[in-house]
Amino acid sequence: MYKFSILRIILLSLFTVMLQAQTIIVTESNTSSSILSKTQVYIDNEVLSLPEVISLDRFHNCDKSYVNFGMTEDRIWVRFTLQNASLTDQQKLLVINNPFLLEATLYGQDRDHQWREIKQKRQTLSPSYILTLKPEVPQVYYLEIKSASSLKFGLFLESVKEYKEEDLHRQIINILFLGVILTLTIYNFLLYLVIKDKAYFYYGLYLFFVFVLEISYVGLAPLYFNDMYTYIDRQTLIEKVGLIVIFYGLFFIEFLKLRQIIYLYRVNQIFIILAIAMMLFTFLPYVLRMHVILATTFTFTIFNFYASIISYRQGLKHARLFILGFGVVLFVYLIMSLDALGIISIVHYFQNMPIIATAIEAMILSLAFVDKFYILQKQKADSDQKLLLESRNREAIVQEEVERKTTQLQKSIQVQDVLFNELHHRVKNNLQLILSITRLQKGQFFDKNLQEPFESLEKRIDAIAQTHSLIYLSKDIETIEMQGYLVQLTTHLKESDISSNITLKYEIDQELHLDIAVTIGLIVNELVYNAIKYAFDEKGGIVTIVLKDFYLEVYDNGKGYDSVNVKKESLGLQLVKSLVHSQLRGTIEMDTSKGTKYMINFKQK
Repeated sequence: MYKFSILRIILLSLFTVMLQAQTIIVTESNTSSSILSKTQVYIDNEVLSLPEVISLDRFHNCDKSYVNFGMTEDRIWVRFTLQNASLTDQQKLLVINNPFLLEATLYGQDRDHQWREIKQKRQTLSPSYILTLKPEVPQVYYLEIKSASSLKFGLFLESVKEYKEEDLHRQIINILFLGVILTLTIYNFLLYLVIKDKAYFYYGLYLFFVFVLEISYVGLAPLYFNDMYTYIDRQTLIEKVGLIVIFYGLFFIEFLKLRQIIYLYRVNQIFIILAIAMMLFTFLPYVLRMHVILATTFTFTIFNFYASIISYRQGLKHARLFILGFGVVLFVYLIMSLDALGIISIVHYFQNMPIIATAIEAMILSLAFVDKFYILQKQKADSDQKLLLESRNREAIVQEEVERKTTQLQKSIQVQDVLFNELHHRVKNNLQLILSITRLQKGQFFDKNLQEPFESLEKRIDAIAQTHSLIYLSKDIETIEMQGYLVQLTTHLKESDISSNITLKYEIDQELHLDIAVTIGLIVNELVYNAIKYAFDEKGGIVTIVLKDFYLEVYDNGKGYDSVNVKKESLGLQLVKSLVHSQLRGTIEMDTSKGTKYMINFKQK
């Protein structure tokens, strides 16, 4: 049996030579085998159908195990023939080794030898098809491949079971790293909500769109999402890359305080504007837009790395971890850009490299945020220390100045006290002088009718002198407690009258401003003097003074008099009315039905 199998392989090999060496012999081995170099390829730039491709027959042998056509809108047709070298049916997994936004359609012949599309649900990260190969019968296949990004792929025959197990392990690894990126995305959004630093917000958006792009790049999007999402995902590649550039540029401005270095800030803005333009200028050819956005990303990464070094040299210490983290991404992005442009072809050996690099960068930049916070805390502590020292120095200066000003103020107060005492004595002496002159003038007349005006004037001057003495002795010169003031004033007035056997009563509960108090004192002096002088006979009587709530009442239980004649003849009453109206802005009423009563309402100033 073993010899027979060897013979079959030799015969099939000879048959393959006769068929221009295009038949791929499939054995029962579980090892992976690259078959692209044993196929024929045709570059279709006319968007032909399968029958047209078959009829034109423009295929040529492919001598490479991996092809990279770069950014192109062309389609690639691959023709290959598989022949089962065993005696039983074999199942093999045909794997197109590129999970990123690759569209593949496989055609095979049915029992009627009609070409039909082989439709299978996506089961692995890279597009794959389970092929059942009949023994001895060569089976021809046509594979149509197109891409929304870089058109590159390899072609492998794999053991179904073993490859799916390996692919499941890769899926788990990719999901773990995507989980890290998503966790750090949420972490940055939460930091923004707490700290209100826009750098965290922009970096969170950058990580979010990297997360969306990486889901497609590693092949998880078509594997786990529906066809509608996959279609939209393929059509929005430029928009996703553009948003990554935009939000990383905005994060870069905020994190490295790029506005302080104006020329770096302007260049960064140019990259952002260029990314926006490529997203909006949909009238441009797709391939042109892809080349521009890739070139923008390529130069943007180099510029950011350069700018971070400049920022660090200019004293931005928290840029150190940014340089480290971005250095990792720079290396990977440069390789990916060169690979996407078709200059090199090595990314397919390390398909997890971008997602791993992004996760490492995100973790390093998260440490950079902590480093930034630590540096700011240290700067704050240093500033607080300097502020404390400055505050102490200022406090010492202020204390010294306060002491100096206090000394000057005390001297000034002493001078003012001296001047105040001198002024008091001068006023008191002047009042006493005026009072003496009045008394001398009164003494020149022997007629009581002639002396009476001078006596009234003497009482008024004496009232002013009493008020002045009370103010001088008071600690508060703004307000006067009226009880003591009016008692002292009227008692002195009563004692100065020779024929007085009159009782004074007081109902006073008021403090008044100095100006009002003096006016009230003059009014009370005048009214009480008139009552003592004219209201009583030899038996005497009672004079009552009421002062509450800006209401003054002075009344006696005397004999009363004709108010009409008094108004015409009394200078004192005219003085009272004038003081009430002009000084107190009040009103006065008089009642002479039982004794004499004056009722005065006035306003507070």
